[in-house]
Amino acid sequence: MNFIKPFIISGIIFLVLDICWLFFANKKIYQTNIGNWMGDFKIVPAIIFYIIYLVALTFFVLMPGLEKNSVGYVLFSVALLGLVCYSTYDLTNLSSLKNWSLTVTIIDIIWGTFVSSLSN
Repeated sequence: MNFIKPFIISGIIFLVLDICWLFFANKKIYQTNIGNWMGDFKIVPAIIFYIIYLVALTFFVLMPGLEKNSVGYVLFSVALLGLVCYSTYDLTNLSSLKNWSLTVTIIDIIWGTFVSSLSN
């Protein structure tokens, strides 16, 4: 199967959900817990993250899942990849940054697992 089609479809779903989450649903939690660390939104690093993450989701999860014709494989694998990637970021911050929030860590890991699953 073509790599581009699942990449674009999952990318659109992921971006719409994540933008809604970051700018509307979860904004107060971030402001309350890490607001003094937050700066202006930088679009280039965000775009780079989304491209890298969506390439990984498509390459490591969607393409093998489509080849296996297994929804169960895709659902489990994409949730696991979301858990691993978001945990890497959040737990590294929690372990190394003086004022990083446990609340943000927990919520962000749950969100990363959830949004990854929904987008695929």
